[in-house]
Amino acid sequence: MDKPKTTIENFFVNKKLLFVDSVVVFITIMMLLLNDHGSNNVALSFLIIITNILMVIYSRVNNYLLVTALIISYYNYSICMAEYISVTKGSLFTSYAGTEISNTGLVVLVTFNMLMFLIISWVSVVSKSNHFTGTNIIEDNNDNKSIVFVIIVALILIWIFGFGRPTRAGERGSPTTFFEYSLILFILGFYYSGKSKIERIALYIVAVMYVGLNFIYGGRATGIQVVICVVLCTFFDKIPKLWMAVGGGSLFVILTAIGTFRTSTTLSLDTINSVIASLSSGNYANDTAYSAYHTSLTMIDFRGISTFSDRAHYFMMYLLSILFGGSVPESNLSLVTREYYAHCFGGVLPYYFYYYFGFIGVLIIAAYVFWLMSMIVRRGNNSSLWRCIGIYVAATTFRWYIYSPSQITRGALILTILFVILKNVDALMKKSQSRIKKSNE
Repeated sequence: MDKPKTTIENFFVNKKLLFVDSVVVFITIMMLLLNDHGSNNVALSFLIIITNILMVIYSRVNNYLLVTALIISYYNYSICMAEYISVTKGSLFTSYAGTEISNTGLVVLVTFNMLMFLIISWVSVVSKSNHFTGTNIIEDNNDNKSIVFVIIVALILIWIFGFGRPTRAGERGSPTTFFEYSLILFILGFYYSGKSKIERIALYIVAVMYVGLNFIYGGRATGIQVVICVVLCTFFDKIPKLWMAVGGGSLFVILTAIGTFRTSTTLSLDTINSVIASLSSGNYANDTAYSAYHTSLTMIDFRGISTFSDRAHYFMMYLLSILFGGSVPESNLSLVTREYYAHCFGGVLPYYFYYYFGFIGVLIIAAYVFWLMSMIVRRGNNSSLWRCIGIYVAATTFRWYIYSPSQITRGALILTILFVILKNVDALMKKSQSRIKKSNE
């Protein structure tokens, strides 16, 4: 009897993958070895962009991986374009350009990018062999109107009280921690909406309220996260890949344009023309991405004046913040470096761990990302929890990649805890309803 065709196909794909991955690793290592004091920075930047394109191609077999790959690729493009390929002049965010700190920063980015390329490519194969494409989380038999009602009420209260509205036009709003983590409630709300269209429509309306509030007051990440969350939770698997690519590209341009709009008090033709000109002159690079990269370079700079005990202390504070939140003093490295360097906070994921442990730290955080993504694609078919985590990780890529590692650590932990609690509440409610029904018969 012949072996199943899928086994042969998977083996063939793995052979091709091994060859491509080996070539990428070899080229990356050779270019790093030949990069004498930044002499190959532009070439290395183009290498990042090319490998990111390959990463997106590999990830198309899984919706969660595809969203993550697209976001990381766009942010890497923005960093490489603004800092190395076509340096943005006269900006604080590119003030390290041409320095040894910037050269070291690119080595860190290339190393992590190579690891992410390997992670996405191999996890994509696992996803394909497991036939898990990242489908929506709505299950017809998982309808709990009471839980959804409580979640909607909580979301509305957070919308009213959890977002600081500015007093003057042109100023940026300030979302609270509750507002930023509200994405977890959206995921759980859709999960328990079941086949009820009314509950889903109510969640759609609340989602529009969140997106509108965030965009009107100059925010971007939270609003985009909610859009991605709604799409992934409900009908992402029904959207043609071409439409998704066009929509995703348009979304990135809109996201970048909002950053320019946020300083304008009026919407006019002149304002729109100014935004288009600004986007074009900046090669459509996202300013938040290279602003976060500047913060990351201050972490490298700060590492040079920190002792081992300093780095150990800040890492322990970060670990405590996973359990106790941002109230833990000195847990956010960008807040610490802000006392010594001018920047606008944030920070690209691997640089936090480079500060703590050097290049070993880059390997550590890459290993964690690999474990998390592997669990999502391995368990996704049989575990609702891991599908929910997959949506959360994909939708919050904007946060955990260029703002703070807390979204991919603390956020996933909070989601897990709430999921388990609501599962038990749902089971108790159904058991109680079943007893009442039997007693009435």
